[in-house]
Amino acid sequence: MVARLKKLRIYKLSEVQMLNKVEIIGRVGKEPEVRHTQTAIKVVNLTVAVSESWKDAQGEKQERTEWVPVVVFTKSDYIERYC
Repeated sequence: MVARLKKLRIYKLSEVQMLNKVEIIGRVGKEPEVRHTQTAIKVVNLTVAVSESWKDAQGEKQERTEWVPVVVFTKSDYIERYC
């Protein structure tokens, strides 16, 4: 599984306590679902398949796929166009 979690700088304490960035690398599972909020903000829902492979104690290859649900508020036009 290739997923990276990075802790970013702490800005003004009054603005943000902690900010995290997550990168999910995988394959889009199905057609992204596009909807709009009541305030006309475009939101895209999709799932990403993230696979991990390793060798067990007996030396046999094992593989596991996890489905990660993703909700996109920014860059939703890009997601809708290219996924």
